[in-house]
Amino acid sequence: MANDNALTRRDVMLGRIGANKTSRHHVSSAIVRALPSLVPDLSQRLAEMPGVEVVASGEGKIVLVLEGSGPGELGEKLTTINLMGGVLAASMVFEQAVVEEEMRHDTGAQPT
Repeated sequence: MANDNALTRRDVMLGRIGANKTSRHHVSSAIVRALPSLVPDLSQRLAEMPGVEVVASGEGKIVLVLEGSGPGELGEKLTTINLMGGVLAASMVFEQAVVEEEMRHDTGAQPT
């Protein structure tokens, strides 16, 4: 019989280690390579996506900050971006998971 409280491989991969599986907020940066003529339109469409912030754009590149509840959500956003017309490639550059309780304590902010 399986132990419902047993640590699984998925728990380790998703950072849910320990008896107290805390809620985490994930933040990532990404670079989007796009057809230069479509960068303004793509930047506007990306900025309208929930959990996506356009930080900079120009010369066929768009720099993003992605936010979500986990790596799966960030991966889905990145896949959606990769499938947009005019996008040549979208790559995640950095990811950080912040315990939501620490985030509220440090900034007083609520995750989006």
